[in-house]
Amino acid sequence: ITKVDRGAKMMTVRTADGTEETYHMAEGAAKDASKDAVDATEKSAKVTVYYTEESGHKVIHFFKKAI
Repeated sequence: ITKVDRGAKMMTVRTADGTEETYHMAEGAAKDASKDAVDATEKSAKVTVYYTEESGHKVIHFFKKAI
C-alpha cells in the first residue's frame, strides 16, 4: 500500500510487477484502514486485496497483511 486517503475512500497499491493501481474503498474497508495497518504494509510487507468491479471502478471490500 503506497497511499491511503480515508476521506476520499481511496487506496493506492503497488503490485508485484511494480505498477500502481488505485482502488475505491467500501465503507468497511475504509474503517479498517487504520494507521497501524497502513504502517505495517508500508514497510515492504505484502497484502492481499479483495475487491470487486462496480460501475467500472475497482472497489476494495477487505484487505489483510499476507503471511
